[in-house]
Amino acid sequence: MLSYISLYAKNGSTPMMVATPQVSPRLDPVLGKVLGVCAAHETLSESHGDLVDQLLDRELQDLVNTSTLASDYDITGRRLDLCSIIKEKVVRLQALIMYQIMQRFSNKIRDTQKAMTQEALFVSWTRELELQVQLLQQLQSSSGMYEMASAYHTDHTGLLEAAYRTIIMSYEVRAVYWVLNHKICPVWQDLFAIVVPKSLSGQDKLLYPEYVVEWEKGLIPVVSKDDERLQNLIVAACKGVDAFSSSILCSKTSLLTSDTMAITELVFLPLKDDEDLKARFYEELPGLMQPNFDVPGGPDTAAVARILESNPEDADDQRGYVGVISWDSLDTIKAFLTTPNFATFKSSLLEFVEAPPVLQFFEESVGAAPRGTLKNSTHLFVVKATGAEAEVEDSKMKWNNLVAAFQGTEDNETLSHCGDGREVHEGQFAGFSGWKSLTALNDALRDVQVQEHLKDLRNSGAQVSTLILELKQII
Repeated sequence: MLSYISLYAKNGSTPMMVATPQVSPRLDPVLGKVLGVCAAHETLSESHGDLVDQLLDRELQDLVNTSTLASDYDITGRRLDLCSIIKEKVVRLQALIMYQIMQRFSNKIRDTQKAMTQEALFVSWTRELELQVQLLQQLQSSSGMYEMASAYHTDHTGLLEAAYRTIIMSYEVRAVYWVLNHKICPVWQDLFAIVVPKSLSGQDKLLYPEYVVEWEKGLIPVVSKDDERLQNLIVAACKGVDAFSSSILCSKTSLLTSDTMAITELVFLPLKDDEDLKARFYEELPGLMQPNFDVPGGPDTAAVARILESNPEDADDQRGYVGVISWDSLDTIKAFLTTPNFATFKSSLLEFVEAPPVLQFFEESVGAAPRGTLKNSTHLFVVKATGAEAEVEDSKMKWNNLVAAFQGTEDNETLSHCGDGREVHEGQFAGFSGWKSLTALNDALRDVQVQEHLKDLRNSGAQVSTLILELKQII
């Protein structure tokens, strides 16, 4: 993403900034300030990083202040036409996008934290531009209403082109940031309503999912190198740049449906109330599980976890231990449960449990990689939410805020993913945050911002429980 900053610093242009009769090639004053910040970002050495930070902070604050004072009326009191309003909103969002790229993809925690404080504004400006574009399109298609859209009865294709590209870039910046840093894509549903402009897609009003299909078929037009990069990012946004580069972008079926989404399984084991037996179970389980699960058709990863902390204490009627397993799909799990390997393993548990284990399945968001979280962690912080649909949805948004707060803590190396409950746990939600040490996790949980977001999550209205798990990797 930072290559867009370099491109703008060198050429004064990016793929989202198009010069057309409706979008003047003359540099807008707002974008002129952005150019100065980008140039400083690219030319000043790290020893002068504070100067760049000060410049960026000042110009970003000026952008916000100016936009707050902006009016839909000119100095004579006459209402601006809709096209003029859209032009201003395109420019201000382009400026914010460039500032967000510099902060979100910085190697300094301070910059990332600042970017997150502008998240709500970033979302608001994007949606506001989307609504204005929709209004312009409606006015264009309504006979006799052109005067409301513009003082001139002209074609607005160029203006819409710039708006579409800017909106796309806004979602890409957020999507790529979340996928690369947290293995989740909170903007996935929003992408389905985005229009990919004709200059990139070759077709009028092609929506994101339709564009992905055309891209896979090789039916999109040949464009310039910079636009080609934008084309590729449109597809890769919620799969991660690495996924695209490695040519493992999922197929049409897995991208546009949930049939093959990855699954994180929690297995709550009702162990007998015997501490010696529990200790033996913890020691012997890897030997019982590995030969039966590490087989074709088995899980991607598997671990047994000791529950170090549970809030509330009796969450899921836990008995001190839980299995944490990742699979490539729910169908794979169902098939595995019918195999002799699973039957052998199940019989080996009989001396340890007093009732059948409770299996919970959570289907991950598109682009999530649960095996990455589990394989690279020694400890997990797990959040589970159940309740009314609106309450659970609210808990999801607050989970994203919590993950962002985790990301902002010192020495953070977290990997995270989340998923929606399936089968008998439909309507529930679970988030998983992986850590390289218990010390790092505990330090993060003492952070003021983390505590605030965790409190907000618990106050979402949903019934929320949390677990701290110590993982013993098996597969």
